[in-house]
Amino acid sequence: MDNLTIHHSFLPHLDAEASLAFYRDTLGFEVRNDVGYNDMRWITVGPAGQTDTSIVLQPPAPPGCGITDSERYTIVEMMGKGTFAGVNLATPDLDATFERLQASDAKVVQEPTDQPYGVRDCAFRDPAGDLGPHPGTGRLSHPVTAGPIRAAGSHGGRAGRAPVSGSRRSNPATYTGLLGRRPGHAPRRSSILSRLSARESAVREPPPVLILLRRIAHLTIDRRLTLGAAVLAVVVSAVSATAAAYAPSAPRAPATKAAAPPLADSNSKAVTEALRNTLKAGAHGAMTRFTGPNGTQTHTEGVRDRKTGAHIDPRARFRIGSVTKTFSSVMLLQLVAEGKVKLDAPVTTYLPGVLPDDRITVRHLLTHRSGLSDYTNAMFTKTVPGFEAVRNRVFTNKELVDLSLREPRTTEPGGAYRYSNTNFVLVGMVIKKVTKNPVAKEYDRRVIKPLKLKDTSYVHPATAIKGRHVRGYLHPDEAGAPLVDSTEQTVSWAQAAGAMISSEADLKTFMSALLRGKLLPSKTLNAMLTMAPADASGTRFYGLGLRRYDLSCGTSVYGHTSTVQGFYTYAFTTRDGKRTLSAMANTSNRGSANTALGGSLEAAFCGKQPVSAAKRGLAAPLGAEADLPENR
Repeated sequence: MDNLTIHHSFLPHLDAEASLAFYRDTLGFEVRNDVGYNDMRWITVGPAGQTDTSIVLQPPAPPGCGITDSERYTIVEMMGKGTFAGVNLATPDLDATFERLQASDAKVVQEPTDQPYGVRDCAFRDPAGDLGPHPGTGRLSHPVTAGPIRAAGSHGGRAGRAPVSGSRRSNPATYTGLLGRRPGHAPRRSSILSRLSARESAVREPPPVLILLRRIAHLTIDRRLTLGAAVLAVVVSAVSATAAAYAPSAPRAPATKAAAPPLADSNSKAVTEALRNTLKAGAHGAMTRFTGPNGTQTHTEGVRDRKTGAHIDPRARFRIGSVTKTFSSVMLLQLVAEGKVKLDAPVTTYLPGVLPDDRITVRHLLTHRSGLSDYTNAMFTKTVPGFEAVRNRVFTNKELVDLSLREPRTTEPGGAYRYSNTNFVLVGMVIKKVTKNPVAKEYDRRVIKPLKLKDTSYVHPATAIKGRHVRGYLHPDEAGAPLVDSTEQTVSWAQAAGAMISSEADLKTFMSALLRGKLLPSKTLNAMLTMAPADASGTRFYGLGLRRYDLSCGTSVYGHTSTVQGFYTYAFTTRDGKRTLSAMANTSNRGSANTALGGSLEAAFCGKQPVSAAKRGLAAPLGAEADLPENR
């Protein structure tokens, strides 16, 4: 570490105390200087023992804080091009530091990944920093700046004035080179303001600071020196061509070499097309999150809230519906591994008097081969009236099972696969009876806490989704009828069959951990992965609460699908758990949108361009799974 040449960097903060706590308590940095008051403070932090390695935490620039039109223009220009900011941090023990990050509020973007030259790194988003509009001002925060500015603790200006202006003037080539202008040749004021107005209207929710944590302790001295110039320096990279007309032609500043993208260009384009097809089919927003050996890539289209126009956010929570079944299966199979439940024992062993048939086993429930009718078929014969009738109702599990028992059996126990939510209501009942705990407590104890799933919860019978979330929209059966905002509901009609809330990042963590054997012993996991055909396509199979799709490129993926009022979800991973896709669209009762979203699997894992049903002469893709009755 002593051989590193490290530049100082400025990072914006919206909350001085939160920023300070993160760098001091989570990363273990020492505080070297703290000037100003309240949130208008400039705080210098850095690794203990490395006095030449510093980060200055600065407040974003409110009105009257010295930011010029030229500087504001540059900020908007950079944001409009889709730029992002990143900071490289070095650590001798990546895994230990990463564990601390997972326990904090930082959002992990890339788990520890081996890179060329013996480098291993991970990436996360600083929860204390923000490059978005300053609250109440509508103005953008300062971007991160780079370059040799001043020694640690010297801010290049008087206390109470933002140091960014001074720092940029001390290194104008770094600053103006991003726009291709020579120092001293700023655009005319009228040009600045006209372009500023045009760009500000287009900029929405720029990403927060991305931090790359890199282990370099085992590199050679020469290689350390080569990488050293990048450590704690800021990498600003333009990734969008939409603002090309605003950028004068001139040499660009040299960019730091980045790791290979997680998706090839063809796969990325195919995923984007799948999401756009989903919106064309009736969704208002759709997103995917693909994680592979080279990191994580997100794709978004549309909005998460029709009223506010807020763009779809890959960090947002949403209802995951029947993906809950895989969580429930894991809990029950853990009980099997503990010797507390037997797969081939009758369900009545654990729930005496609930079922009239002793032939139905626990395995039959998990594989959807019990023959028990799905009570939701009658419940949602009419989509919107059915939903409104149960939106705020709280059912007992017994009430739901009794609704099923009023209907004819679909098969004999152990017969053909027939998907039924009744099976997993019973799974929840078994879990509760054996553990003597509510299923919410068991989800938390057995899955959520061990995997540190920060966005995942089972809130039944509460109706709200806390925090940043996507709003769901239910299509009525009648063409032209208004959409129904179905975000708030108890989901009591589903419970252990579909009442959980999560995020794409948490679904990735869960599915990957499951297939990598972190939740179940190998013998039990192999039982879960023992699959039988779920339809006549020869590509879809079902195990114990887990689906398998055999894709056209020969890749098999494991996970689950979901339909819940207002949301479609796909959460799948490869057998080794190394490549994972989560996909969500905020609509339902729109089978064509569900099918289009399902096209993201072929797109991400195979690079196959989705087929638009509107194109003549092309076969329509295989229809989506029917996890819930739908009429359109």
